[in-house]
Amino acid sequence: MAERQFKIKVGTLRRCVMHWFVVAISTAYTVVFRVKKDLEYYAKEHAAQQDKIAKMRADGKDEHDIRKQEEVLVETETMLPDCQSRLKEAATDVSNFIKAHRDEVESLEIFKEAQELLTAIPTPHQ
Repeated sequence: MAERQFKIKVGTLRRCVMHWFVVAISTAYTVVFRVKKDLEYYAKEHAAQQDKIAKMRADGKDEHDIRKQEEVLVETETMLPDCQSRLKEAATDVSNFIKAHRDEVESLEIFKEAQELLTAIPTPHQ
Protein backbone atom coordinates (compact mmCIF):
# COMPACT_ATOMS: atom_id res chain seq x y z
CA MET A 1 0.00 0.00 0.00
CA ALA A 2 1.50 3.23 -1.09
CA GLU A 3 1.64 6.03 1.44
CA ARG A 4 -0.16 9.18 0.45
CA GLN A 5 1.51 12.42 1.13
CA PHE A 6 -0.56 15.48 1.71
CA LYS A 7 0.86 18.72 0.55
CA ILE A 8 -0.55 21.82 2.09
CA LYS A 9 0.00 24.99 0.22
CA VAL A 10 1.45 27.84 2.24
CA GLY A 11 -1.46 30.11 1.33
CA THR A 12 -3.98 27.57 2.56
CA LEU A 13 -2.11 27.12 5.81
CA ARG A 14 -1.92 30.88 6.31
CA ARG A 15 -5.67 31.20 5.75
CA CYS A 16 -6.34 28.44 8.28
CA VAL A 17 -4.14 30.10 10.87
CA MET A 18 -5.74 33.51 10.25
CA HIS A 19 -9.17 31.92 10.57
CA TRP A 20 -8.12 30.52 13.94
CA PHE A 21 -7.00 33.99 15.08
CA VAL A 22 -10.29 35.53 13.92
CA VAL A 23 -12.34 32.88 15.74
CA ALA A 24 -10.24 33.13 18.90
CA ILE A 25 -10.33 36.92 19.20
CA SER A 26 -14.00 37.07 18.19
CA THR A 27 -14.95 34.57 20.87
CA ALA A 28 -12.95 36.39 23.53
CA TYR A 29 -14.44 39.73 22.45
CA THR A 30 -17.97 38.33 22.62
CA VAL A 31 -17.40 37.05 26.16
CA VAL A 32 -16.20 40.47 27.34
CA PHE A 33 -19.09 42.22 25.58
CA ARG A 34 -21.69 39.87 27.09
CA VAL A 35 -20.32 40.04 30.64
CA LYS A 36 -20.06 43.84 30.44
CA LYS A 37 -23.69 43.97 29.36
CA ASP A 38 -24.68 41.66 32.24
CA LEU A 39 -22.85 43.87 34.73
CA GLU A 40 -24.57 46.99 33.41
CA TYR A 41 -27.94 45.24 33.66
CA TYR A 42 -27.39 44.15 37.28
CA ALA A 43 -26.19 47.63 38.27
CA LYS A 44 -29.30 49.15 36.71
CA GLU A 45 -31.53 46.54 38.36
CA HIS A 46 -29.85 47.19 41.73
CA ALA A 47 -30.59 50.92 41.54
CA ALA A 48 -34.18 50.29 40.43
CA GLN A 49 -34.74 47.79 43.24
CA GLN A 50 -33.42 50.25 45.84
CA ASP A 51 -35.78 52.92 44.51
CA LYS A 52 -38.68 50.47 44.56
CA ILE A 53 -38.02 49.53 48.20
CA ALA A 54 -37.72 53.19 49.22
CA LYS A 55 -41.02 53.97 47.49
CA MET A 56 -42.72 50.99 49.14
CA ARG A 57 -41.55 52.18 52.56
CA ALA A 58 -42.70 55.74 51.84
CA ASP A 59 -46.10 54.48 50.72
CA GLY A 60 -46.47 52.35 53.88
CA LYS A 61 -46.65 49.02 52.06
CA ASP A 62 -46.82 45.71 53.91
CA GLU A 63 -43.55 44.68 55.65
CA HIS A 64 -43.74 41.19 54.13
CA ASP A 65 -43.76 42.67 50.60
CA ILE A 66 -40.86 44.95 51.48
CA ARG A 67 -38.84 42.01 52.87
CA LYS A 68 -39.45 40.04 49.67
CA GLN A 69 -38.18 42.96 47.60
CA GLU A 70 -35.15 43.22 49.90
CA GLU A 71 -34.45 39.55 49.16
CA VAL A 72 -34.49 40.37 45.45
CA LEU A 73 -32.09 43.24 46.17
CA VAL A 74 -29.71 40.90 48.03
CA GLU A 75 -29.75 38.45 45.11
CA THR A 76 -28.86 41.28 42.75
CA GLU A 77 -26.09 42.45 45.10
CA THR A 78 -24.56 38.97 45.06
CA MET A 79 -24.44 39.01 41.26
CA LEU A 80 -22.50 42.28 41.02
CA PRO A 81 -19.15 41.03 42.42
CA ASP A 82 -19.47 37.83 40.37
CA CYS A 83 -19.99 39.82 37.17
CA GLN A 84 -17.14 42.17 38.05
CA SER A 85 -14.72 39.29 38.57
CA ARG A 86 -15.86 37.55 35.35
CA LEU A 87 -15.45 40.81 33.45
CA LYS A 88 -11.98 41.35 34.86
CA GLU A 89 -10.98 37.80 33.94
CA ALA A 90 -12.43 38.03 30.42
CA ALA A 91 -10.82 41.43 29.81
CA THR A 92 -7.48 40.07 31.00
CA ASP A 93 -7.83 37.10 28.62
CA VAL A 94 -8.51 39.40 25.65
CA SER A 95 -5.68 41.72 26.63
CA ASN A 96 -3.23 38.82 26.97
CA PHE A 97 -4.35 37.35 23.64
CA ILE A 98 -3.81 40.70 21.93
CA LYS A 99 -0.37 41.08 23.50
CA ALA A 100 0.65 37.57 22.45
CA HIS A 101 -0.68 37.78 18.88
CA ARG A 102 -0.67 41.52 18.11
CA ASP A 103 1.10 41.14 14.75
CA GLU A 104 -1.41 38.56 13.55
CA VAL A 105 -4.61 40.31 14.67
CA GLU A 106 -3.72 43.99 14.35
CA SER A 107 -5.11 44.24 10.83
CA LEU A 108 -8.48 42.75 11.79
CA GLU A 109 -11.55 44.92 12.39
CA ILE A 110 -12.40 42.93 15.52
CA PHE A 111 -9.01 43.95 16.93
CA LYS A 112 -10.01 47.60 16.84
CA GLU A 113 -13.39 46.80 18.40
CA ALA A 114 -11.71 44.77 21.15
CA GLN A 115 -9.30 47.62 21.88
CA GLU A 116 -12.20 50.08 22.16
CA LEU A 117 -14.13 47.73 24.42
CA LEU A 118 -11.12 47.19 26.67
CA THR A 119 -10.60 50.94 27.07
CA ALA A 120 -14.27 51.32 28.05
CA ILE A 121 -13.93 48.82 30.90
CA PRO A 122 -12.68 50.22 34.21
CA THR A 123 -10.50 47.25 35.16
CA PRO A 124 -6.75 46.95 35.70
CA HIS A 125 -6.15 45.05 32.44
CA GLN A 126 -4.08 47.68 30.67
